[in-house]
Amino acid sequence: MEETSNWIRKFPARDQAPTVLVCFPHAGGSASAYFPFSAEAAPDLEVWAVQYPGRQDRRSEPGIESITGLARAAAAELTRRPADRPMVIFGHSMGALVAFEAARLVEASGQVELVRLAVSGCGGPVVRQRDDPLDELAEEDVVTRLAELGGLGARQLASPEIREMTLPPLRSDYRALRGYVPGEDATVACPISALTATSDPLTTVAEAEGWSKNTRSGFTLHTFDGGHFYFSGNYRLVINAITNDLRS
Repeated sequence: MEETSNWIRKFPARDQAPTVLVCFPHAGGSASAYFPFSAEAAPDLEVWAVQYPGRQDRRSEPGIESITGLARAAAAELTRRPADRPMVIFGHSMGALVAFEAARLVEASGQVELVRLAVSGCGGPVVRQRDDPLDELAEEDVVTRLAELGGLGARQLASPEIREMTLPPLRSDYRALRGYVPGEDATVACPISALTATSDPLTTVAEAEGWSKNTRSGFTLHTFDGGHFYFSGNYRLVINAITNDLRS
């Protein structure tokens, strides 16, 4: 792993790869969630993962409780040290909204060639997001909810150390989600690929299709079997969808 800044991690560095894939984590997630993506990515993709403050090696930093605030800080890093190659931006769940807002800023900068935005496990921003106040629930209720979604296993969540690392940034991220108000006509110029699962309790297929309103270019919808973390253990699902859309 190569670290390029507080915000960006490379898994691993592939400076000769013709395309950069920048990945934004879900609520409570961290850059390391995308380490398995690098093993599945073709040699023509270099995986960059965004590390939000308040977790892992940035644990001592205060969280940013704003979707647009997270997007601004991440986009500033992406444009300050722009890749000299085309870029794809991907985000899952909350990360999809941060990725969308960051993509708008990256495009506006003119510093990066953004060729596609890929959003997963999240309805389009103009679709009303479900009110899921995990930031206000008691610890045991949050743990139960996380186990239901499949982000972390029950055995992991039974560990006090895992809870201590996971729950504070998760609550911070859900406060950011609840305060997010998207622009009614917010769009990106690049094509959008939306990925969703048919049994996701947080996003319906129709809500995922709502992303078609947020691009001034092409739109593709991919559906998969499974729940909110449908790609867990099979990261090639996401990589193949993105690479196939790029080739088409």
